[in-house]
Parts: sequence; C-alpha cells; structure tokens
Amino acid sequence: MLDMKPLMYAELLANIRQISVVVCLETPCGNATNADFSPGRSSIYIRHEKKTFVLALPGKVAVGATLEKPRIGSKDVSWRLPLAGEPTRQDSDTVESPWPAKVLGQDTEMTCRKCDETIIGRDSIQTWKDLPSENWAEMMDFWHCHKPLGDHSHAGHSHTESDTANKAYGANSRFTAQRGVGFVDLTTFLFLAEDCPNIKLKTSPEHTPPTVVCSKCNAYVGHVDEDFQGYRFYKWCLKSKSSQMTSTACPPSTSSIITAQMQAQMLAQCCSKLILVPISYKTTTSPLASSSSPSTAPKPPPLTSTSSTPRHFLHFWILNPIIRYTSSISPSSATTKTAMKVFYKRVATSTAEELMDSESIEKVFLPQESIDELEEVLVGSKEVLPVAGRKFQDWNVGLLERWVG
Repeated sequence: MLDMKPLMYAELLANIRQISVVVCLETPCGNATNADFSPGRSSIYIRHEKKTFVLALPGKVAVGATLEKPRIGSKDVSWRLPLAGEPTRQDSDTVESPWPAKVLGQDTEMTCRKCDETIIGRDSIQTWKDLPSENWAEMMDFWHCHKPLGDHSHAGHSHTESDTANKAYGANSRFTAQRGVGFVDLTTFLFLAEDCPNIKLKTSPEHTPPTVVCSKCNAYVGHVDEDFQGYRFYKWCLKSKSSQMTSTACPPSTSSIITAQMQAQMLAQCCSKLILVPISYKTTTSPLASSSSPSTAPKPPPLTSTSSTPRHFLHFWILNPIIRYTSSISPSSATTKTAMKVFYKRVATSTAEELMDSESIEKVFLPQESIDELEEVLVGSKEVLPVAGRKFQDWNVGLLERWVG
C-alpha cells in the first residue's frame, strides 16, 4: 500500500496579516488527530494515524494563537492564524524583474538558453540603460504642464519642440537602438543588429517583419523591432553571465519575467484583467499590433491575420500580484515561495476579440510558445493548491512564479 501524504498548503495574507493553512488528509480525522506549532511558531505539526507531518509556514504565527483540534470525521482541516511582528511595506506596488541595467556590465555575456551559443559577447555592450516605463512620456508632459508643440514660454523662459526632443522626455521623442548600448525593460533587451553576430532572421508569410533566431539551434529568441530600429530579444530566451551578477545554474523562469510585465500593466492602468494575445494575431478591422503611443515598451511585429498556426488566447484575472506560500507538494517544501495568484481560462478567438475591444481589459502580446508555456505552468501549479481552491466558477486558479531580487 502506498504511503499517501496529506496535501498541506499555507498562504500569507499580508493585507489582513493572517496565514491561511489548509490540510487535506487521505483519511478522516480521528480522536488522536491533532496539530501543534513548532517551538519557533514558524511551522506546524500534524499528527494523524500515528504519523507526523510538518509544514513550514510563510511567516511566524503570533504568540497566543492556538490551533483548534480537527473535527472528527473530516478529511479537510483549515485555520486562519494571526501573523507575528509589525506591519511591513506592501510589495504589491513594487515591480521587480531579472537583469535590470544596474547588474549588467561590459563583461556581460548573453547566450541562447537552449544551446548556449553566444548572442551578445563580452565587451560588445559598453553601456546598459533601463528604458522608461510605458507611460513615461505622458507623465513627463503632465509634470511640465504643457505639450512640447512649438515655442512656449513661461516664468521668464521658453521651450521649443526641439528642446524637449533633445532631452528625450517630450512626447515626440523616441528611442532607437544604438551601437554598444543595451536597452533593458522588464521583459526584453534591445540591441543594434551589429552587436548581435550569431543570429539570423527568419521570414515567412506569418512573420513580417522577420523573427530573430539563434544561428546554431534555430531557437526563436526575439523579433526585429522596426519602431526602434533594432533587435528585440526576450529575456526568457537568453542566459546571462556577468561579474556583477550572482552566478546561478538556473536562469529565471519565463513566468517570473512575464509576471513583472503583467503587474506593471495592472498598476499603470488600474486593471486586474488581461488577455494574453499571440503576436501572430491581428484583426483586419483594428490595428491591435501597432500604436501611436510613444511608449518604449516592445510592440509586437505587425503580423498578418491569416496564420495557419493554432492560436491560444488566455484570459487572466489577477487575484493577487504577489503572494508568499508553502506547500507540501512543492520541491523544497520548507522554502517560502513567491508567486502571482491568478484566475485564468482559455478563450476562443471570437471571445478574445470581444475582450480586446473592452477598455477594462489590458492586452499583453507574447509569442504563442510563451503563452503555451505559461498555461502549462498554471496547469501544473494546481497540484500544490488544495482541491477546493483550484476552481472559482468557470475560472481555473493557478500560480505563476515571481522574481525576487
């Protein structure tokens, strides 16, 4: 007979300063079933059928809190426990992503994640710069109280359109790729073509302008960015080595990078619902893949709507952009993990088009391969959640890994 361990899950509810604990047992609770805290109140012990199970908690429980005895005959046990310590800052308003410009240097080397072929060689990039946020120009125009159109004077001095353009904060200013400069945003790098020798361009009726692939293994690593006159590389397709970075055998996951972009859009637009759209999709009636906005965020290539490749759209409802949890099912179950908790569901093309027309839903354009990978991660994440917490009405519930710098 297999030794079936219970599914134990604990989640830190920072907004109400509680820890939610759920234990799903294989057999009903008996008179001998009980629970207790570890001496440091950072773990709980479950004793059931002469066996003891331990779950580390994502925070310490306040002194004086007790665990009610499990109800006899029940297989599911749950508690809400008060969190110890003083309130700390909420990090739901902080967006972190791997590889900001400050940790990159001249000796940084970027390689293909699949085959380790060098994409950006050491000393190829002399300067790394963080690109401004998506709504940077709008904020600067508001701060300066005027649009930089023509001559304008106030308070004894004047501005012209060229002045603000040269300072790179006017609405008419724009970034372009530069030789020896690596531009960085939450999910991508922007390089000039001359700095990327070991890549090639792949063209097809479904990819206009071309996609960028590794010259050795043909892995899809980015696309040509015509707006910024360079090559746009996805962070999750690369590995990085640098003396200024902590060496790690495991590069950041796709979900830990894309969730940063999702959170940034949620905060910028005050919107918790998004739809993930393949960049190979564009309707014939609405220019979804292009914009007149001066945003420095990567715009998807203006691809055709006649692609024969199956497209999958994912509808997201972000329940909590950053949670901390532990689970007995996860590897290293004693380690607190950080994730984005979401409701999600795959939607048909017709439904996706309706959602994209809604002003209350943000669009996130990604390669189809990346959308499929996120869905696979979400489906797998349900294993760490209690059975009762895996569905909400017609939504699935899932977790996506977050990056913690």
